[in-house]
Amino acid sequence: MSSDLQSFKSKVVSGFVWGAAVRFVVQIASWASTLWVARWLSPDDYGLVAVSGIFTGLGLLVAGLGLGSAIVNRKIVKRKHTDALFFLCLSLGVLVCLGITLLAPLVAGHFRIQELRIALPVAALIIIVSAAGVVPTALAMRALLLRETALVHLLAGGIVIVMTITMAYLGYAYWALLIPVLCSEIVIVCCFFALVRYRPSFPRAVFCTVPYVRYGFKISSAGVVGHANGQWPIFIIGSFLGQTAVGYYQLAMVLASMPKNKVGEIFSSVTFPAVSRIRSDIARVGGFFAKTHAFLNIVSLPMFVGLALVADLAVPLLIGEKWLPIVPLIQIISLGMLFAVGSQLIMRVIEGMGLPRITLRLQLLLFLAIPVLLMLGVPFELTGVAVVWTLVFPLTYAMLLSRIRAVTNVKIADLFARLRPCGVAVAGMAAATVGTGILVRGLTDSSLLMLIAEVSAGAVVYSASLLAMDRSIVADIRQLFKKV
Repeated sequence: MSSDLQSFKSKVVSGFVWGAAVRFVVQIASWASTLWVARWLSPDDYGLVAVSGIFTGLGLLVAGLGLGSAIVNRKIVKRKHTDALFFLCLSLGVLVCLGITLLAPLVAGHFRIQELRIALPVAALIIIVSAAGVVPTALAMRALLLRETALVHLLAGGIVIVMTITMAYLGYAYWALLIPVLCSEIVIVCCFFALVRYRPSFPRAVFCTVPYVRYGFKISSAGVVGHANGQWPIFIIGSFLGQTAVGYYQLAMVLASMPKNKVGEIFSSVTFPAVSRIRSDIARVGGFFAKTHAFLNIVSLPMFVGLALVADLAVPLLIGEKWLPIVPLIQIISLGMLFAVGSQLIMRVIEGMGLPRITLRLQLLLFLAIPVLLMLGVPFELTGVAVVWTLVFPLTYAMLLSRIRAVTNVKIADLFARLRPCGVAVAGMAAATVGTGILVRGLTDSSLLMLIAEVSAGAVVYSASLLAMDRSIVADIRQLFKKV
């Protein structure tokens, strides 16, 4: 094996383990802080932040224009290119921020949330900050500085958690969810500038950005449409069911999708730069995807199923009785996330192979179908919308599986064969959790003891079952840590 290939594998594996360790810590802390803060904030606070996220999230994608991915994916990147791209992103960020500021009164009027007149322009400032960080962040990913990237996000996550808890406790309401994110983004961007030692100079060339814009536009187009697809429920609920309903949906989505956002991001952040480096070798891409897909499901499936099983105990105990309406939402959405996390991984593989048009076509199809489907759920209130929304995830996953099979020659049967031990272990975990719950509820009235017993029984049975059926997992984990 060549030294370059060994170095590449070492960086990918090391970055994966560091990313996993950091996100595990941030995951636990984020869950704890979210549960804590939810006791102090109201559904209306979460509803306002959810609506603002529709526009700021869209603005981030438009301002970034997929240029970060274009830098990572390109074989040769020159200094004159990065300088021109930096000022292009920054200019777009300023323009998009101004546009959202001008639209704020209209948005506030449509959703009947007058606080958005001030909150939305402040939240939009993150677009300018993020746009300034596109180039240095991409340079770090291009150099596979995955360990350092993980540490930067650990620092930023800590800042968000501390600031959010402090501001919520002091009574800053929805500002406790907006300001910490803006501050953490400033820290992230500053860290990446220092990490890659990049100092932008005024660009001498402009047209050198054209190839990057062409590729990035394909990536960002899929991202923009994908973001719109993800925000359709908030738009529909906010328009027809009101701010409080949006708040219930938003917190349920935050809690149910945390494993996807944290664990899924570990795999996605490593997958795109890794596949970009080996995309000319289809066999290696297929092998990389198959193994990554298996590991992702081994970690995420028990989280989603477990969350759905214990939500009825956990919600009133951890965040209070006022949030009881989100219990069925968490249970429904968690099951949809089983498929969403796999879809996220497949899209990053396809984009890393330089085929963003595939994901764009799929997102456009979903963009037309999702609002029509969601309207069918509106007469049945939040539960109806959640059920219809959840059905989108397995359909998307099935379509993406057919595409990944076509471009990598991976056999779908082999993918699921790898998951058989995991599926059996999850079934055992579910049986143990439910059985323990029935037993313990006959012995004690303490919700805390019930929750601890159910979680512990499920975790032990899952781990034991998985290791009993697939001992190679232990060897693979040991191999990962030996390479760190």
